[in-house]
Amino acid sequence: MMMQGKLRENYKKDFPEGALSGDDYFSGYLKKRGRDFFRTVKKRYFVIRNNFLVYFKSEAESGKGHPVGAFSCKLLVNVIAERKEISLVFASGFTQYLEAPDKSSALKWKYHILKHKHVQKLKQEKKRKRLKEIKRKIAGAMKSSIMLRRNLSSVRGRKEREYVDDFLYSEEKTAVL
Repeated sequence: MMMQGKLRENYKKDFPEGALSGDDYFSGYLKKRGRDFFRTVKKRYFVIRNNFLVYFKSEAESGKGHPVGAFSCKLLVNVIAERKEISLVFASGFTQYLEAPDKSSALKWKYHILKHKHVQKLKQEKKRKRLKEIKRKIAGAMKSSIMLRRNLSSVRGRKEREYVDDFLYSEEKTAVL
């Protein structure tokens, strides 16, 4: 599961489905500091969508759906905005540094990333609760069908015994029952 990295020809295999499609929650240009030795800084067009922070070379590229990389918001532990710099701290210990045009836009990005992460988490919890409820209903239905089968079999058994009682003599009843 590749969350970031250079785009290859088979980019669709490298990025999760959610990062490639869906509605854009928030977008804009940020400068991304590279992980290479020289720490190169490149201007990228970032989009928050489906619990991913996806980045493109330009806004035009985002329309085509060819991302350069993506970060999972699920793996974010903290988002720090100091002055113009935004630090994305991930569970693995990796920190990605981004730079906004000004302090207010850095704070907006922090707010939208955290809000989107929280909204997605609530959606997941709601989905889990729904699935639990469905499982509970299925289990209840199965339990009631088992009880119904047991009741029917006991009723059938009684009816058979009554039937036997009506048509057999007492010596035959003891042999059958």
